[in-house]
Amino acid sequence: MGERPGSYEVSEGSVSADTHTAAREFAVPLEVELGEEHNLARLAWRRAEQDPDHVSFEVFDQTWQPITATEHRDGVAAAAKGLIASGVEPGDRVAIMAGTSYAWIQLDCAVWAAGGATVPIYPSSSASQVEWIVRDSGALLDVEGLGDTAAAYAHLDEIAALARTAYAELVHDTPGFVDYFKASTPVAEIGDLNIGSRPASRKPTEQISDLRAIPWVMSWSLSRVMLPGWYGTGTALEQWVGEDAERLATLRDYYARWPFFQTVMSNLAQVMAKSDLGIAERYSRLVDDEALRERVFGKIVDEHARTVRMFAAVTGHDDLLWDNAALKRSVFNRFPYLEPLNHLQIELLRRYRAGDEDPQVRRGILLTMNGLATALRNSG
Repeated sequence: MGERPGSYEVSEGSVSADTHTAAREFAVPLEVELGEEHNLARLAWRRAEQDPDHVSFEVFDQTWQPITATEHRDGVAAAAKGLIASGVEPGDRVAIMAGTSYAWIQLDCAVWAAGGATVPIYPSSSASQVEWIVRDSGALLDVEGLGDTAAAYAHLDEIAALARTAYAELVHDTPGFVDYFKASTPVAEIGDLNIGSRPASRKPTEQISDLRAIPWVMSWSLSRVMLPGWYGTGTALEQWVGEDAERLATLRDYYARWPFFQTVMSNLAQVMAKSDLGIAERYSRLVDDEALRERVFGKIVDEHARTVRMFAAVTGHDDLLWDNAALKRSVFNRFPYLEPLNHLQIELLRRYRAGDEDPQVRRGILLTMNGLATALRNSG
């Protein structure tokens, strides 16, 4: 820094500051001398040399399969050779878009072994975010498996537009939907929870658009519909595919090779697996207007079945959680404890809305909300 009144400088240690700005810079000598050929991938080789049969990882494929240090090193070496054969050179940056998995770890180590640097991209990133990350980082190699993803993202944009239309048709264009929503979910009672300083709605109106996101999502979660997480997807996939076998084959190919689409479908399945239309039907009975109840809940039931059917058609799996055995066990181990809470909440809501002023009724509603939201983990 230039010398002037009110400034000082410490060259080693190191602090530099003045009356307007402050900057800290620290330098610590290396504890270990590293050769130019060393990087993080060296750990795989070192472990294999020290303890070849050590189980470094376990991967679930029907059952848990051990991966020894030697097997891990050999897999990393094979992947690194493939990267080098594809043109990766020391100093290159390689973008990886994939969910957390052993394959990700192995490829990450392989990039280092080839002399490159990994640029991780979350599968949930938008197309514009992916484009910015790849461009800004200077990543040279696409390891998504799709090559040019422009057509794939264009297809998903088309499907998303169809889904929005189906969603809006239910939420904004179905007569009486707001009345159904208010009666069949605990949205009115959620405002009594101590979860924030803001009211459930932005304005004192009856419009869904004025409702804040948290009470909207939480209401459908507590009533076990989980509607915001899946409604419209089945219609969108069905309409986009139509009778065209090639389009269905395209989506199946995306699911097989594209981590982004795999994650989209996995997130969809995870939310749907937590829905329970049997319990949701009990909540629907809180709606006094039978015709309204049948009209709205009927649409929800039809779309749910359609979405499950299209998920199976695209993925080839009837089991929504086929690819996540740990989550499957966790979800279904919790369900026996959730059902009594749902039935208790329905009865308490009925009493509270009928004018029961017992403080324990109101407290019971809030406690069941707390328990269900904690267990479902998709409460908004």
